[in-house]
Parts: sequence; C-alpha cells; structure tokens
Amino acid sequence: MSVSIGNNNGESDSNSKIITIAGPPNKTIDSNSVVIGEKITNRINIPLKSGNLGDLTITEALASGIALDSFQINADNNSDINYTVDSQPSFGDNGTLSWNLSSVQNNSSDNSVDNLVLEYKAFIKDETTNQSGDTFLSVASVNYNNSLTLNTNSTSITLKEPEIEITKTLNTTGPYVSRR
Repeated sequence: MSVSIGNNNGESDSNSKIITIAGPPNKTIDSNSVVIGEKITNRINIPLKSGNLGDLTITEALASGIALDSFQINADNNSDINYTVDSQPSFGDNGTLSWNLSSVQNNSSDNSVDNLVLEYKAFIKDETTNQSGDTFLSVASVNYNNSLTLNTNSTSITLKEPEIEITKTLNTTGPYVSRR
C-alpha cells in the first residue's frame, strides 16, 4: 500500500512524500472482562515491508482508571527489524502513552512483510471512579515519519466485580470428645 502525502489540492510539490506501508496496524487484547488490579495484555502489530521506513510513533490513550505496567517491543518470526527507541513511557503512566522509534528498518532479504510488535501490560487501578460495568474503549495510532497516521481497530474491556465463593465443610466422622 503506497500513500502519497502532498498539498491539499492533490498536486505534487516539494513537500510531497510517498510512504509505502504493508497495511494498517492491528490491536488485540487478551481479555475483554477484568477486575481491579488485573493486568490486560495489549498487542499492537505493525506490518513493515522490507526497507527503511524512517520514524514511527506509536500512541495509545489509556483511560484514567488504567495505568501502564510493562512493555516490550519485538519483531515477529525472528525478523531482522532494527530501530532506535528515542522515548518511551514508564511504569504507572496513564493518559496518552507514546513510543517514539527512529531509524526503523526491515532488513528482510526476501521482500516479505514482517511485524514490529509492541506488547504492553496495563492494570486497572483501585480507584473509586472504577465501578463494575464500566467499559473502557481503546484505539492506538501509528504515525509514519510525521506524515501519515493510521489507527488500529478499537478494543474494549469491561470492569467486573470479583466473584468470591466461600465453601464450608463439616467433618462428621469421629472421634468425638465429650466433656462433662
């Protein structure tokens, strides 16, 4: 997929760029229903064609009741993707999270499409504003070279109360001790 970025009237000018991408980014989560304190794994797959892509900024807006726990950035299938991390969020950050990568390059020699994968864990904070039945919607975006921004698909999670079960058993077999 090639996208030409130019001026508003569709004509090429000195600021025009052609960005070739392999397809839109995709986002998945490991659970749609969580309790306070539970971690949610989010996975953003960014398909990359062979060659030098330049800079990427991955942005995710977390709801106020959710915070970042941890993350990792990898290439799938032992791909040969190189990049430099210029900035990244930290544990406990919430709101808008940004990962800024520069010099992104897929060194695949077979012109295949490989995925750069951002996988992060976020946790539901124990706050009075987080109530059972609350739904949190999330869409991440990927910006290519400050020119083209593509959004991932939308994901949602619903907050639920923990289900606690207490089981009592009574041992009715002897020996019995009687006190008089």
